[in-house]
This record gives sequence, structure tokens and C-alpha cells, in this order.
Amino acid sequence: LYLHTQLNDKDMKKTIDLLNKALEEINNSIERLETKIDEREMTFEDRSEKWQESEKGDEFTEKTEILQDKLSELEQKRDDLDLMIDELTEFGKLLSTE
Repeated sequence: LYLHTQLNDKDMKKTIDLLNKALEEINNSIERLETKIDEREMTFEDRSEKWQESEKGDEFTEKTEILQDKLSELEQKRDDLDLMIDELTEFGKLLSTE
């Protein structure tokens, strides 16, 4: 049982390390997406009122809103993953005390 617990503890640490790397990549993606959205919003504001109200302006706004929705989804997934990492870390602590 002790050997089995050690192996599980080792595997748990590897899993947590991999999840933390994934979390870092998600955070990098969020930053890039936030930058892209900010750039699009500045581009929209720099355009003429006539362009903003045109079909092209509407399409531009729709695409920006899609990116904002994707950002929200990605942030939620990041938060879920962060919670999972915390729970696995706590579970790992329990395994190591047995």
C-alpha cells in the first residue's frame, strides 16, 4: 500500500505540473486575445462614424463580439482548470499523509 501511494503521489505531481503548464498556455492565450480585442476596439473607434454605421462596421463589431464571447469562455475554462488544480493539490496532500 505504501509503494502504491508513493507512485500515485508521483503521478499526481506530474499531472499537476502538466495542468499548470496548460494553465500558463491558457493565460498566454487570454492575454493575446485581450490584446487583439483592444486593437479591434481602437480600430473601430478610429474609423469614421459613417464606416462604423455601415455594413462593414457592423460586421467588424460582430466579429469583435465573437472574440469577446470566446474570451469569456476561455476565462471560464481557465478558472475551472485552476479550481481543478487546487482540488488535485489538496487530494495529493491527503494521499501523501496516508
